[in-house]
This record gives sequence, structure tokens and C-alpha cells, in this order.
Amino acid sequence: MRRQQQGSGSDGASASASARGASREAGETARWSSLRPAGPAVIGSGPGSLQGMQQTLGNEATARAVRRGKRPVNRPPAIDERAEQGLVLPPYLLELEAGGLSTAYGLTGQEFVGSAVAAVVGHGGATVAGIAAELAGRPESFFGRGRAFAVEGGQGGGDGFDVTVSIEPAPDDLPPTFHPAATLASAPPDPGGAPLAAVDDAEGKDTKVDVQHNSGATASSTVGNSSSTGAGGTAFGLAPVAPGLWLGAAATGSVQPWQSSRDSRSQRGVAEPRVLRSDSGSVEVARRVVYVVRVRRQEGGGEQVFRGTGGLTQRVPTEHLIPAGTEPLPSSGTGGQERPVDADLARRVALADSLAPLAVSDTAGPHQGGGGLFDAVASVLHPSLTAPGAPGRSRLYEATATPTVLEDLPRLLGGDGVTGDDLYSKDGSSAGSYRMRAVVTGLTPAWGTGKTQLRTHQQAQHTATESAGKGRSVAGGIGPAIGVGAAANAAVVRATAMPVAAARKARFSVNEQTVSSRQGAEVRGEKVLYRGTVQFTVEGTGPRSVRAILRPEARVATHALRVWISLRADEARELGLPLPPGVEAGEFIKQPEAGAEERHLPFGATGSSVTLGRLDTAPMMKAVRELFATDPRLTGYLPTFGATPPPADLSREEAETQRANDRELMAALSEANLRVNKDQLLSTGIRVRLRRKTAMHAHDVQLRVHGTMGEAHHLGEIDDWLVRAHAGVAANAQTGRSSSRSIGGMVLAQARLIPGVLTGQARYERQSSGTRRNQAGPTTRTDVLTNGSEKASAFGAALRLNVDVTMTSRQRKLARAVTPGGPGRDAPEAKLLSGLHMEEQDVRLLTPSEFTVGPDEKARLDAGADQAPGPERPVTGAAGIGDLAGLAPAPDPTAGQLVRDWQLVETIGDGQPVRDLALALLSRGSCRMT
Repeated sequence: MRRQQQGSGSDGASASASARGASREAGETARWSSLRPAGPAVIGSGPGSLQGMQQTLGNEATARAVRRGKRPVNRPPAIDERAEQGLVLPPYLLELEAGGLSTAYGLTGQEFVGSAVAAVVGHGGATVAGIAAELAGRPESFFGRGRAFAVEGGQGGGDGFDVTVSIEPAPDDLPPTFHPAATLASAPPDPGGAPLAAVDDAEGKDTKVDVQHNSGATASSTVGNSSSTGAGGTAFGLAPVAPGLWLGAAATGSVQPWQSSRDSRSQRGVAEPRVLRSDSGSVEVARRVVYVVRVRRQEGGGEQVFRGTGGLTQRVPTEHLIPAGTEPLPSSGTGGQERPVDADLARRVALADSLAPLAVSDTAGPHQGGGGLFDAVASVLHPSLTAPGAPGRSRLYEATATPTVLEDLPRLLGGDGVTGDDLYSKDGSSAGSYRMRAVVTGLTPAWGTGKTQLRTHQQAQHTATESAGKGRSVAGGIGPAIGVGAAANAAVVRATAMPVAAARKARFSVNEQTVSSRQGAEVRGEKVLYRGTVQFTVEGTGPRSVRAILRPEARVATHALRVWISLRADEARELGLPLPPGVEAGEFIKQPEAGAEERHLPFGATGSSVTLGRLDTAPMMKAVRELFATDPRLTGYLPTFGATPPPADLSREEAETQRANDRELMAALSEANLRVNKDQLLSTGIRVRLRRKTAMHAHDVQLRVHGTMGEAHHLGEIDDWLVRAHAGVAANAQTGRSSSRSIGGMVLAQARLIPGVLTGQARYERQSSGTRRNQAGPTTRTDVLTNGSEKASAFGAALRLNVDVTMTSRQRKLARAVTPGGPGRDAPEAKLLSGLHMEEQDVRLLTPSEFTVGPDEKARLDAGADQAPGPERPVTGAAGIGDLAGLAPAPDPTAGQLVRDWQLVETIGDGQPVRDLALALLSRGSCRMT
């Protein structure tokens, strides 16, 4: 039987947590009892007795199993019969601890969640509707301890609520045991009473499962200015009608025929997308589940817990099923611990190219007071940022949820961690953030996961947008006026109320260019799964609480989470990790055979077909932060984290600028950005600009990171490793027109405080406007994707990273406008402040094996590398640049065979001749010959 009957229902708060926990532990005990050998009796002292069950499952689970009358299974023969016992779900899927490489759909009974939350908070919209949508769209994200949300009170007023929603296995949940369809009829019954199903069912044997994870950072800046020229005025026409009383009319109007605006926006983003795809088919598993809803007022008070039954369907890859009888991993309930990992091994695991976090779970609650990651991060922040009703509370719930942590885990393990978003208090008067890092502290081998495919990439994208507009506007109004008092034949106080109408028309143009690059690999081959522990360290920044002032170390907190990590088996063996039982792996990099011709990279490390791996940026980031903390000329550019107190006179605007600088630094000097911009790193260098302003001056500090790489030597070949690279250029040019109309009213009062000398005025306006905007234009995009062969050549090289720090200071715009200056004051000179030279580190270069060359061909390439370009030849028959594409090349008897079909054109080198030519053309165009 492949499918189980599904049902749904709601029993409110009738079921208790203890009953659900007992039934869940009993179900787990029954399943593992059927998978492990058991003794002839439950009570006794033999290896299969109650004592053995206690050592394996723990006292609590054993006691619950005995209370429910679970009968032991006789010890099977001492031979491996796991194949005959079938395939079952792994523990993290069986217990709905995490989703892993599986999908969930076909929910029933989930309407209970929205109804339960709406009944308590008083409404079913906004965040409540968002919870229902997330539950329907991503039910696997609610596995384990679930997700927490900050929900606003009803009628837009009342206290807020903390709502936690989770999905747990129901007491009557019993997933099937899978057998091949050919042997399903003769398969023995499951000892735990689970139904049997076909592992190669026709519906799922060809259905693959994809799961995508993406972690990224974005930094942007915008600069703009606008100007307008016109004339306007207000006039009163009053006549005396009685002593001290004046009546008449007033009018106002303005005309601005010359309006212009210009904006420039730059956005830089880095990302690390990962796609896990099953290699073979998949199976459907019908599950009986319990929806658990916890609601508590943010201001405090008792919590309300509701439970409702339902069902869902899981689709699980067949290679992620485990044989029945697989030894259970040690658990905290039985005193088991993960195998410890030292700092050096943890770092090498974090830099492994085939590393793919599969799942993250926590034993603590995700809500405030649950002892989870949210509480750890909130403890290093000012209490107002996560207070009831604060926007930072809701944002932090999302950032510390296990699905979000799973997305960010690769960046958390590498480099300098991840800087969180700005978190704001309820009234917006204070803001702060945090920095989080992670390190692997323990890994225990679990089991093999077949040939699950992994596509891992590092991606960088830069977008520059220029927009300009010109327009005109007119506004006017007329209405009655009144004056009171008399002084020199005029009213002392006069007032008017009038309707005002305005109109504006403009035309504009927008130019946008985007350049994106991506490098990575499609990793095939046998994979293995590890269960591990990751230690998270959180450091706060921003305003400090009284507790943080008295105890600065309170701004640093730690928290541990359980993770499931996938690695390629042969790379795990190379790293020195133990393999799961029954898994064997060969050499990760197969050494060249004795006497084989040595292979070389044709153009060194340059070119998009050569990818850079095993790059560790943590020492560089640490040195850069220490430089900014110790050099007095660089203080005030980066925020202080953790126990380091912030400057006493730091304003809110300066703190926001520091956090923006930190995000720019993290994005530009991240491992992903350096790897994907390898050619720039090894030539002109990668630059990042940090800004700081004082009362009269603006200071810019520019960091330039450039690397020097030694000669690459061939290490060997890697099978089932496809080197991938992508480059894309997009351009968007749009023009359009916009128009706006507005209607409103104005109340104006003027008073002659000192007749003939001083007049005061007060104005109140209210307008309603509508805008219409039309734009259109062409969009062009060019993409080049290279997907290497199934064999990659590995090369080792030594890389040294160097950091140059320069500073530029100039007067601010207001100071330059009001003070005289000489020529050149708007172009200050840059001063070199310092330089950092990191120690060499061993990196790995990968390229398709077909792109390597032998010694003779490498010698020919090196001999022709320094040849000067040929002489310039006049071009005839072309009236413009468009005609050049149709010209046939002139015959050259010394040239080789003419290549007509181009598949890939790759730029090799640093492009210095192109930059020199561009500079020469700019100099000639500006008549500044140098």
C-alpha cells in the first residue's frame, strides 16, 4: 500500500503536550525497536533487555514504551538483512525535525491555524493572513520547533502578540516501509506495524526533487540633485468697509518653466546560490500531523496553546531513504555527543567546495523567552529594539528562524560572518544591529545519500542607473480675504482662505546597466551526510542598555544549533573526516600517472573557465578591522561590536553611516566577491569606499585588495566535477513623460509686527495630487554560460592578499560654496595611509580538463604572450561603426585557418591596454594631451 488515508480535524486545546510527547517517543521506540536487534524479554539484564533499551533510547523513552505495552521483537539472525527489511525515512524526516531535501504539499486541516490565531488576536488579516500563506506555501519551514511571528492586535490598536506555529507528527502517524515493487508482495511485514509501499512506484520513480538555498548581501548608494527657476507671489486686494475692518480678495501663483533633476544610483550585490537535486526518483509519504499554535501577549501574561490534527504529503528522494536497521545516531537523551572538531578541521570543512547544509534545527523555542537564537541575539541589543510593538521584533523573528539560518549558513561559516539588518524601536528613535558568526564544533557521520547533485555558485552583480529629467510647473489660487486693524492706511492683520490648483509636466530618461558574473561547479558523485553542532557567536552594536554598560561582555552571546551537512564522500575523506559505516571513497584528486605529460593552465589563473576555491578571507577581515580600531586616522568609519564601547558623542546619523560602511566592506571583501572577481583581484584589485562626514569636511577612505599568485602546479584530476561560469551584461534605456495634477486649499495669515519693518506670516496647506507616468525603451541582455566536462583538473597555488588604504578629505559642499578657494580645490589628492600584507595561503584552481595544455603548447603560448600588436591598418568601405560588422577580413597569407563559427570568446588578461586606450581617448577628447 503506497498511500495512507489522510484526515483533518481540530480538537482545540484538548490534547496535552505530555500525551503528544509520550505517543511520539513511543512511536520512535517502536520504529527503532524494529530496526535494531532486541532480546527475548523486556525485563532482564541481557544485551537485548530493558537495560540495553535504556542505553540505546534513554530512560524516558523506555518507560513510555513500557507504559504503552510495546512488545519486543525477537532477535534476528546475526546477518545483515537490512535489504530485506526495506527502506524507511531518516530520523530528521520521521520526526519532522527539518525538511532536508524533501518537499511537503497537500495539506489538510491547516485552516485551523488561521482560525485559532484570529480568535485570539481579534483579526484575520495582515500578519495572520501571511502566516496562513507561509504555511500553505512552505510547510516544511514549520517543522521542528516551528516559526515565531509578531502579530499586531485587533482594531489596529491593542497589544501585540507573539505567535508560534509548528508541525509535529501525530500520535497515529506511521510512515510506510518501502520495498521494490517486484518483491513487495513477498516482503515480510514491518515489525512495527508500518504499511508497505513500493519504492519504485510509477508516479515517483522518475520524479526528482530540487531544493534551492540562497544567501546574499546588497549595498547601494544614491546621489541626486534638482534645480528649478521661476517666479511667484501672493497679492491682497482689501478695501475698508468699517473702521478696523477690511474685506477683499487675495490671489497666489507661481510659474517654474525650468525644472531639472538628476539621480545616480549604484547597487552592488553578492550571493551564494546552492541547488540540491536528487539523482534518482522519489517517493510520496502520507503523514498524519498535529498543528501546534502558541499565542502569548507581548506585554506578558499566560500563553494559550491550541492543537489541531491534519495531514500532508512528503516527497522524499529515494537515495535519502535509509535501510531499516541502520544504527541510530547518539542523542542527548542517551548521553551521546557529537564527535568534536578542532578549529583547523572546522575551517577546512567550511571552505570545502562540496559543502551543502541540508537542515538546521533547534531544541529551544523560537519565540521570546524560549531560549533559542532569538533570545541570544536580543540579549546583545538594546531592549527597545525588540520591545512589544517594535518593528525590530518582527524582523528579528524572521532573521533567526531556522529556514533563514539555513540559507545564511555558508556565509556564517566563512569570512567574517553576517551583519544583520538595522532594527528599529517602536518610535523610531533608536536603531541597532548585530554581527553573527558560526563555527562547526562537532560532526558525526550519519549515512550515505547517493549521488545527490549539488550546484554551488558565487555570484556578484553591479547595477548603475542614471536618470535625468526636465519639466515645468504652474500653480495658482484665488479666494476671499479679510483684514483687521489699521496702521498707515493698511490692515494690521490680514488673512485669506482659497483653493489652489497646480499642474506639472516633465520628460525624463533612464539609463541602467547591469553586469553580473558567476562561478561555481556542478558536483556529482557519492555524497555522505553528517549530523553536527554549530556554535553561533553574536555581537551587538548600537545603543547600549544599562546592563551592557555595567557588563560590556553582555553584548556577546553564543547559541548552538543542530545541523545536517552534506559533503562529497571523497572530499570528506580528504579533509580527514570519518566516513559513515559501509561507505567507501577513493581519492578526491587522482594523481597523474607515472610518466604522464604534465598539464598546465594555458593563461595562468585568469579567465572565466578557471575557478578559485579554498580561499580564506577571515584573516584579512580580522586585520582590516584591527587596523580601523587602532589607527586614530581611521576611527569612526566602522561600528564597534561586542564588548567594545561606542564613542560617547556618536550621533544617530553617524551610527547609520558606520553600519552602511560595514555592509559595503562585508560585501566587497567577502569570499564570494573575491572568488567571482578573481581576474580583477589579480590585476587592478577590488575597491571599496567608506565615507565619514564631520561638521566642515567629508572624508573618504578607499580600500584596495589585490592578490599576487605564485605559479600553479598540477595536482591531478577530479571526476564528476563540472566547472561552471556565467557572465551577463544587460542594458536598459527608457524615455518617457510624466504629468501630475493637484487640487487643495490654503489658509494664509499675515501680521505687521513692526509696521514697515517686520511682518510675520503663517500658512496651512493641504493638497491631493495624482500622477501619470509613461515610459518605454529597449532592453538588451547578453549571457554566456559555460558548463565544463565531467572531469576537472585541479591546480594548487600560493595566494597572498594585500590591502592598500588611502584617504581623501575635502570641504563639504556648503563650506565650498561660501568660502573662496583656488583652482583644484574640488580635486583633493589621495594620501596613502597604510598597507596590509597577509601571509600566503594555499588555494585551489579548477578548470575543465580539456582546457589544460601540455609543456610544448604552454611554451608556445608563453613565447607569444609578449608580442606587440600588429600595425594599424586603414579600414575602407565603412561609413560608420555598423558597417564594420559586414566587412570581410583582408586576406593574409601568413594567417592560419579562418575560424567561422565561434562558440565562446573569452577575455584573457587584465585589460590594461583597453584602459590605456580609453584614457587616451578621454584626454584627446578634452584637449588635455599628456
